[in-house]
Parts: sequence; structure tokens; C-alpha cells
Amino acid sequence: MKERGLAWSTLLAAGSLCAALSAPAHSAIITYNFEAYDDGAVVTTLPGVSLSNAMVLRSGMSLNEIGFPPKSGAAVIIDDGAPIALSFASGVYSVAGYFNYTSGLRLDAYDSADQLLGTVFSSYLANLADGSGDPGSLPNELLSFGTGSPLIAKVVLSGDPAGYSFTLDDLTIVTADRQGVPEPGSWALLALGAACLVGSRLRWRG
Repeated sequence: MKERGLAWSTLLAAGSLCAALSAPAHSAIITYNFEAYDDGAVVTTLPGVSLSNAMVLRSGMSLNEIGFPPKSGAAVIIDDGAPIALSFASGVYSVAGYFNYTSGLRLDAYDSADQLLGTVFSSYLANLADGSGDPGSLPNELLSFGTGSPLIAKVVLSGDPAGYSFTLDDLTIVTADRQGVPEPGSWALLALGAACLVGSRLRWRG
């Protein structure tokens, strides 16, 4: 199963990257982080995105950053008792993010008719940074899915069905409408994705 997941993840990530890089000039790459939120805050909306079952943890507070280090900054979101669902105000070309997880992870992408576009699996069952991850795994695995047209209306991120099994940082989407100049960090995300192609439960403090 792990090899199958790795194969799917690699193949679909490659398609995602190609789709992102070939997006029309009027598209925009937008990266969301969670630095503006307090520890324990429930995130339900970002510009152009609605979220469910997403809660913020911060380093030095509720987040065990030794096992679940943020990709950037000090804040991440976790699957708060159930899979995280991302619904987009308008269709997007691609979705990507950095994940730490304890029991495997899958990304399911849907169109506006709620038809499944595709699925990406994590490369391992666990990739924690504290030494408890699977051999060969690294924290902050990049998962992405993309299409050649702005078809993605919803993405569901699933780990353990009961939740509290993965963190997400630096959520990045490629939109159909230009909403701003792409940030350097966003292009770096795609570059890192290309490099990647070449080749326990969440613990609370206290």
C-alpha cells in the first residue's frame, strides 16, 4: 500500500506541477499561512476559500513542534476531529501544501458537480520529525493536485477519521483570476515540488 501511495503521489504531483506551470498568464498563485490566528482558533474562511474542521496550533503553545514543525512561521492547522474540507469560491487549477501526519494522508479533489477529479496519497504512513516517522520519510511532505483547467471546486484532506492526525502549512492554490502578484515563496513552492518529484496521534502540551 505504501508503494502504491508513493506511485500515485508522484504521478499526480507531477501532473499538478505541470498544470500549475502551464496556467494562463491571468492566473495567480496564492499562498495562505496561519500566522494571524491565535492558538486554538477555528479557521472557517480565507480569501476565496471556505474551510471546515480546521483549527490553528502554534509553536510554543498547543503545537508539538518537535514532531510537527511548521514549514514557515509558527502556526499550522490540524484536522479538528474530522477531515479538513476546502471549498473554493471559484474553480482553481491546483492545490498544494506541506503536511506532517501520523496515519497516512489522502487528498481528494472534486469539481463543482461533486465529481471526483483525482486522489493523491502521502508517501508514508507517518513522517514526523521526532524520529517516530517511517524510515526514509521527512517532515513537511509536499502534496499537490492540479488540472489543466480551473476545475477544482473542493478538496478533502483525510488522515485518521477521528482527526488530530496531521498538520498543514503554507496552503497554496493557483486561481483562475489574477488577485495579486505571485509571491516569491509561492514560486519557491513549485520549484521545491519539482525537486520532490525527482526523487501516534498529534500530541498536545500539558
